[in-house]
Amino acid sequence: MLTLKNDVDISQLRSKNFNYDDKKKTYKRFIRNYVYIVISEKTREICVYSPMGLTDYNRYKDEIKEIIGDMI
Repeated sequence: MLTLKNDVDISQLRSKNFNYDDKKKTYKRFIRNYVYIVISEKTREICVYSPMGLTDYNRYKDEIKEIIGDMI
């Protein structure tokens, strides 16, 4: 499981083109067609979703590190 560092200000995700969902308290960003990253504000856990549901993040590790590598 990937999580953000505790000392990182989670609001910095907005500057990395993440959209904030007030209702779910999560940040979301598409990385490929129909594949997106979701980061929970409360747990700081990073999840990857594809059309088939929750996906193993190792498959998209390079894209994740390219986008938020300094925060994990």
